[in-house]
Amino acid sequence: MENANQQISKELDLSKFPSLEMNKKQVEEHTKLVALLDKRIVLIQADWENLNDFEKNEREILLIKTGFELASYHTKKKKYERIVKDIMKTVEVIDEVHEKFDEINKKAYERAKKDKNVEEFLKQAEFDEFETNYESKITHYFALKNYFATNKISPKGKLVPSRKRK
Repeated sequence: MENANQQISKELDLSKFPSLEMNKKQVEEHTKLVALLDKRIVLIQADWENLNDFEKNEREILLIKTGFELASYHTKKKKYERIVKDIMKTVEVIDEVHEKFDEINKKAYERAKKDKNVEEFLKQAEFDEFETNYESKITHYFALKNYFATNKISPKGKLVPSRKRK
């Protein structure tokens, strides 16, 4: 995942994808925690023969607790890696969104004259945010695109582009 994270950083301005940036940071932090906990295990086991029974007991307890923490952080890290991967699937459509964004909004403003749903949706849109937050722009674009295809607007923030399952 480290190579994928480095590739993401090189290809994208992460500041325009806040949830991707946040989840990528979580992956990095959990990776570091796992490495530190692995090192803790080595340190706990060091110089074992020179410890008295009490110290051995305390270290064994710490060893068990560290194992639980390690398992937990591994699980959380994998969860964040899956989230990053899912967000990246959405991010892949940014070229389409940039290319067709003005066109779909023009269509929406025309449709809003006779369709209250579109009019209300456009009133709620945070157009100022779209150049600094591409995730919002993608969501807005696909909400309109899906509405024009189905006449149903999904709740804002709940929409992701539909993809064929492999």
